Amino acid sequence: MASSTRINDDLISPTVEWGDICTGETGKQLLRRRKTIVPLGNLGIPVFSRGIKTSDIVELFGSDGSGKTELAMHATVTCVIPKQYGGVGAEVLWLDMDYKFSVHRLAQLIELRLAKCAPATGNSSPIDRKIVDECLTRVIVATVDTTVQLVCTIESMFPYTSRSEERPIRLICIDSISALYWIDRASTGNPNNSQSSAVYDDIAKTLRRVVKEYPVSVIATKSALRGMSHTAHRGATRVNHNEFMPQSWCHLVTQRIAVLAQNSDAASPSTPTPVQQRMCQRLVGGDRVHECKFWITDEGVRFMTPPHQNKSSSAYAQSS
Repeated sequence: MASSTRINDDLISPTVEWGDICTGETGKQLLRRRKTIVPLGNLGIPVFSRGIKTSDIVELFGSDGSGKTELAMHATVTCVIPKQYGGVGAEVLWLDMDYKFSVHRLAQLIELRLAKCAPATGNSSPIDRKIVDECLTRVIVATVDTTVQLVCTIESMFPYTSRSEERPIRLICIDSISALYWIDRASTGNPNNSQSSAVYDDIAKTLRRVVKEYPVSVIATKSALRGMSHTAHRGATRVNHNEFMPQSWCHLVTQRIAVLAQNSDAASPSTPTPVQQRMCQRLVGGDRVHECKFWITDEGVRFMTPPHQNKSSSAYAQSS
């Protein structure tokens, strides 16, 4: 079974006793859970022009180092910080499949976001460490070693957390859904890949049931197979998406965001030092594709293009 931990202070300590999990709930609990929906908005990412809706399954697709994990971390911070600081105040389940999760980076981003938003709340005093700790306790981290563990973790976690009427999970981050794909495919020894596809069919069924049963959304990162290619179209850049995952996963995605690092460097709004400029572009979800440029600095993600200035055209849309 995958190890599940809740972030608290500078320590990571186990919180879930799997033997204590029961599967039933009262009708009152069921009704309240289905009626209690916390809108996530765009989670601070302008490319989500229509926001992230409950039951959305979002894929962040890009090459290694393009900024997918950092964008997912940015969304996580927005989700866990209190409402008075511009956040949602909800819990996040982070499923770490490639051992890239950094609790120190998350704590740093939370502190910086709270400090940045403090003036808007009328609070000029230093950020209380208790607020940072409260935000960190809203993140549940599970390290997943196999795709079977991924299914078991999701199946086991939600009956447990659904009993928390005040702090239910509203966002699942999977980093990365493709981390074990080639290992699974090679281990089956099946050239037709039917056994590997069956595992991802189970993942798709589990996620589909979870987002239907609970008011939760999913953000999953996925690495590009052979880098990212893009073409110029009517003066704009169109990202090409080549699917390699099973069809069950492809059909599950409601919004696909392509993330790529561009060749040009420019100074970000928060630092005069030139840093690599990046772009994210929505390929699936809605009738138009929106894009925005951003930088990744020590202070986190900084976006350049406001939502109302995004270029959009149905001509950019690309089917998967």
